[in-house]
Amino acid sequence: MKFTSCVVFLFSLLSVSLAQSIMIGFPKPSANITAGSNFTVEVDRPNSLTGSTEVGIAINIQPCAARGECIPPEDLLGFTLYAGSYNPQFHTNVSFGLPPHQNFTVALPSSFAKGTALLSVTHLSLVGAGPFPLFEIRNATVNIV
Repeated sequence: MKFTSCVVFLFSLLSVSLAQSIMIGFPKPSANITAGSNFTVEVDRPNSLTGSTEVGIAINIQPCAARGECIPPEDLLGFTLYAGSYNPQFHTNVSFGLPPHQNFTVALPSSFAKGTALLSVTHLSLVGAGPFPLFEIRNATVNIV
């Protein structure tokens, strides 16, 4: 009986944390980004009935090796494009079905290496009445031109 209760509890924690999980809405994987330009990073978070407090995010980018092999963002985040608050909102002037999100306009230095790069978003929030910390890193491979 205790084992079943523990399993149910763990699955409920997992489902709550997945509901608070972020996604990179834009740029899409394999998108071209021009070095020396500004570009938009859209960070989505699905709507949830579970309360949460956003602590913040960091948006980073790192060049990958010549063969396209990228260092995992858990080991190296790379160049910081943004670090600060995150406040996802529903927007009435966007496509139907878009989850709460926030857009960040960031500047990619002109000296950034051309080729494959790994864009990562590191997210921290406090979830539930407890609360418990939710820490995650999401990434997308992009092309720097």
